[in-house]
Amino acid sequence: MDSSVSSSATVSNEKLHHFMGKILSNFGGAASTVLAYIGDKLGLYVAMYDFGKPITAKELANITGTSERYIKVWLANQAAGGYLTYDPASQRYTLPIEHAQALVNENSPAYPDSKFYGFDNHSGSIEYARNKAKEEGLGEDRIKFEVGSSLNFPSSIEANSNISNDTNNNKSQKEVAEGYDLITFFDCLHDMEDPQGAVAHALETLKKPDGIVMIIEPFANDKLEDNLNPLGRMFYAASTMLCVPASLSHNGLALGAQAGEAAISLVVKNCGFKHFRRAIQTPFNIIYEAKP
Repeated sequence: MDSSVSSSATVSNEKLHHFMGKILSNFGGAASTVLAYIGDKLGLYVAMYDFGKPITAKELANITGTSERYIKVWLANQAAGGYLTYDPASQRYTLPIEHAQALVNENSPAYPDSKFYGFDNHSGSIEYARNKAKEEGLGEDRIKFEVGSSLNFPSSIEANSNISNDTNNNKSQKEVAEGYDLITFFDCLHDMEDPQGAVAHALETLKKPDGIVMIIEPFANDKLEDNLNPLGRMFYAASTMLCVPASLSHNGLALGAQAGEAAISLVVKNCGFKHFRRAIQTPFNIIYEAKP
């Protein structure tokens, strides 16, 4: 039987144009990602935010020391994508305050009285993290990175600390953290070979009874049919190309980016945690809280 589409089949131009619009939107989004990166690197978003009112291409170019002709087309692209708004009467562009929160705001609280420990089984990533910490002026008394897997990171870790006493000022000693107040999994549990083993080890190394495990996962509903939307499309693509292969390469569970709350809850409770809840969610992530 010929599997080709019959020449007598009726084609709906409306449906065809609608689908072509989807394809065009995909291409436009892919191309515009590069321009968003340029806007960040050249400080264009920051300059618009600092300007504090609608701005012209010439004004933005002057402020940032860039070419007005390039800025004109960059602004037009950003307005076409809905990143900026455009007023044809004044020919000025505005960066909405809500958009600025995602594109500009780099300020967040510091936790000066806390100590952080980061573990990764990839030594190159650990070395990179150490260098970045030095660039930010953070010493090992504040943050420390070590090679370790989710199944064997230590329950206690030494960190250099300067103390003062009557006989020897600024004496260096070792501080030992016995158990952790907070253990975090940022968008990684679903990728792991043994997520249940990782959560079980977290429980073992957590301070009792007040320690907390925070698990951040991609936003997902439990049923596949409830994830058939633009966000689900993106996360299923990530699962196909990264999350599932990463887990299956070690014969893992392959939960995938769209695991959903029911699956994550099952993993956590099977490890002995008595309390599990969805603490908060954003359009892109769900933050879970687990307690002993």
